[in-house]
Amino acid sequence: EYDSLSEKEDRLKVDEAVSIIVELMCIRTPTIRIGGTEYPTDLVHHRLSQLTCEHIEYVLDSMSRITAKIGNIKAYLTAALFNAPATLEHHIQAEINYDFAQ
Repeated sequence: EYDSLSEKEDRLKVDEAVSIIVELMCIRTPTIRIGGTEYPTDLVHHRLSQLTCEHIEYVLDSMSRITAKIGNIKAYLTAALFNAPATLEHHIQAEINYDFAQ
């Protein structure tokens, strides 16, 4: 899915997201801190293994809409990637609801 995603999105941004995913998947400590919370490494690895190109596209699209200053972009992107499998369906439903309301 990398090639397909790289055709739709900025390749450098896709590479940054993939780099963070790979880095997190290589961690072997008992826990990983994401968004100020310690999570079991197995949970983080499981969530990241659920990521598809749709999740990464969702994260990159969300990042492109942010207008506030982000102090630690890597931490922000890490949290967004970690949370994407748990939030994508709600995001899609909210978009549908918004479109129908218009």
